[in-house]
Amino acid sequence: MSALHQLELPPAAVPGTGWRETIERPFRDSSILLLAHDRRKEQLVDLAICYRDILVRHQLIATPTTARVLHDMAGLVPITLSSGLDGNDAEIVDCVQAVRMAAVIFLVDPFTRRAHEPNPGPVLEACGRYDIPLATNIATATAVLNLVSVFDAAERLPVPALREK
Repeated sequence: MSALHQLELPPAAVPGTGWRETIERPFRDSSILLLAHDRRKEQLVDLAICYRDILVRHQLIATPTTARVLHDMAGLVPITLSSGLDGNDAEIVDCVQAVRMAAVIFLVDPFTRRAHEPNPGPVLEACGRYDIPLATNIATATAVLNLVSVFDAAERLPVPALREK
């Protein structure tokens, strides 16, 4: 039994439940995919702690190891995709296409990618095709999350009815 299965997480965060079924309808356009190569997971945790107030308002999606780290260190509970050894590159791209993310944060180690880690190429292509903001390092990740925060605030502003004008 994997360490993630031993965690007391809601059913949506347990691998194998199917991410399509667990994403709630109001979150379909405000999901955030969080990915990180092993050498960048610590940076992702730091980012998640700093931007926790923004992240909790969105449905988070991650790979099992990343979900475990985010839960343990930042108290976040993402929906999980397959692990890297189960061929999750295609599942990640499928998720980006089907869910229409608010953003994708994929902290990439440009020098060393292990066999079990997601390939950034297909994710980059899918985000480009569907105009989804993609951050591949900590600087762009903070910029993207600040932008998501601005969009969140704008959605909460009252909009006057057009008929009144």
